[in-house]
Amino acid sequence: MADNIFLKVGKILNTHGIKGEVKTECLCDTAEDFLDIEKVFLDVNEKPCEISYMRMHKNHILIKFADINTRNEAEMLKGKYIYAYKNDIPLKKDHYFIEDLKNCEVVDFESGKKYGILKDVWNSGASDIYTVADGSGKEYYLPIIPGTIKEIDVKDNRIVVCPLKGVFSDEN
Repeated sequence: MADNIFLKVGKILNTHGIKGEVKTECLCDTAEDFLDIEKVFLDVNEKPCEISYMRMHKNHILIKFADINTRNEAEMLKGKYIYAYKNDIPLKKDHYFIEDLKNCEVVDFESGKKYGILKDVWNSGASDIYTVADGSGKEYYLPIIPGTIKEIDVKDNRIVVCPLKGVFSDEN
């Protein structure tokens, strides 16, 4: 569990302006979730970063760190991830951290058949897609549309699903 204390919440893409602001990609569900986080870290082995301010700019978040005052200093942060304590990130009801879902067993709602282990979650734009790996190493892509998820129990590492026909087989 110690490995899961920190979560990646953003990635510094570039500098912005000449006063040390950085343009950041939000890795949270929403920018508002990111803006609500009070302590952020650029390295999980360091103390929290002091932030002068954060603001929205187009589809990104601009951050001004207190000790970064020039474009050249900000340039050194490009490509770095921003971390936060998992417990400092508010979750809405029936929402989960992707890291908590990974390695959960994916099971069929009707038959109880075990499809495999959840390896990753990504968003296609239309919906989340679960990558499920079976015991032989084959991967399946399960679109998460209304009615697909019947139960999620992260304590027991189990996700019960009702998949679309053909997702876990070659049938049409």
